[in-house]
Amino acid sequence: MPIVMPCFPPEFCASSVTKSTFNKIEDELRRGFALTKDIRNIDIDWTWIFAPFPYAERYEHFLRIVLSAPTTEELRDWVGWVKSRFRNLILKLESLNVGCDPDPSEQVDHTIAEPNVVFLWGLMCRNTQICTSSLKEDFMRSVINNIYGKEKCAHSDITMSIVSTPQPPKSLPDHLVYSQRLQNLPSLMLGFRSMKLGYQPMKQDCNAVG
Repeated sequence: MPIVMPCFPPEFCASSVTKSTFNKIEDELRRGFALTKDIRNIDIDWTWIFAPFPYAERYEHFLRIVLSAPTTEELRDWVGWVKSRFRNLILKLESLNVGCDPDPSEQVDHTIAEPNVVFLWGLMCRNTQICTSSLKEDFMRSVINNIYGKEKCAHSDITMSIVSTPQPPKSLPDHLVYSQRLQNLPSLMLGFRSMKLGYQPMKQDCNAVG
C-alpha cells in the first residue's frame, strides 16, 4: 500500500510503517468506509469520522514515555530527534510479541520540574512481563547512534514505565462519539486487531521493571 506524506514534492513513507502502525491505518480506513459506504445517507455526521480514538477505554496498559530537557528549546529538539527514532522502539516491541498502538498526542507531566513531553502507547501482548530497563537500553542505541544524538542525550533524558488505565492524564477523553455510532459494526471495523495478531491483553500481574 503506497503511503504518501502531505508535502511537496510528494515523498513515500511506507518504509517507516511497521506491522502495528499498518494495522492501525487499515483499521481506521475500514472504520471510515463502514461509516460512509451508504452514499444515499444524507445524515452522515463527519464528526464520527474524525472522533479521536478512545485509548483510555480500549487498552488496559500503556507504555509511558517521558522526554525531558533543561530548557524548552532543548526539549523541542530532543522530542523531534527521539520521535524520528520511534520506529525502532515499535519494532523492538513487536519482536517481543507486544503489539502497540502509539497515541501521537503529547502530554505534559506537571509534577516534573523540567520541561517535558509524555507519550502513552496502548499495549497488546502475549508476554506478561516487559523489562522497561532493557527496552530503554536497546532503544537508546538507536537514539545515540551518531554525534548529534550523543550531544542531545548528554543534557536530556528518557524514562519508560508501564502504567495501567487509571493513570493516563485526564486529557485522554472517553470520546463516546467514537463508539456510539459503531455499536453494530464488526470488531475489525472498531480497531480490535488483537485476535488477528494473536496478541492477548496484558494481565494485571505483569511485572514492569524499570
